[in-house]
Amino acid sequence: MRAFIAVELPQDIKDLLGRQKEQLQNKITAAKWVEPENLHLTIKFLGEIDEKEIPSIQKSLELTAKAVKKIPTRLNGFGVFPNPKNPQVLFAALAQEADLMKLYQTLSANFEGEMDMLFKAHITLCRFKEKMFFDPALAKLEPINFVLDNLTLFKSKLTAQGALHDKIFSCLLT
Repeated sequence: MRAFIAVELPQDIKDLLGRQKEQLQNKITAAKWVEPENLHLTIKFLGEIDEKEIPSIQKSLELTAKAVKKIPTRLNGFGVFPNPKNPQVLFAALAQEADLMKLYQTLSANFEGEMDMLFKAHITLCRFKEKMFFDPALAKLEPINFVLDNLTLFKSKLTAQGALHDKIFSCLLT
């Protein structure tokens, strides 16, 4: 099964980003957009895992959730990977990078598998299908405050319509 570890977003943040999507779709037409109900903050993409690994992953999430406090953050504008001249991903950036990095590092310490060397906290909004220039500063994102309060293991199935995410396990941060 294809899986990833993420933080689920509050519904009001998903709704806000969904409204932003509607406005941006006029500017970015050649893109595959993430549906608002699928928006999340990926902490670790696991790729293909065996169901036998779930208990070990669950234990890592539980240990991490006990060690990390809820994270107050805010939407902090838009960004693109890798750069505005050749964007491949449009994302919503988050404030509180240090607290989000602590979450990532704590999970890394508790996780039995390999973790990525680089972590950049972001919420993927779309993937560009064609090369174009896009300056994320041209689009405004209201700096709304909210709290990240969970760590969730999802399974993900790729379909022609996009990815379908199902929650396997979730735990609350302290």
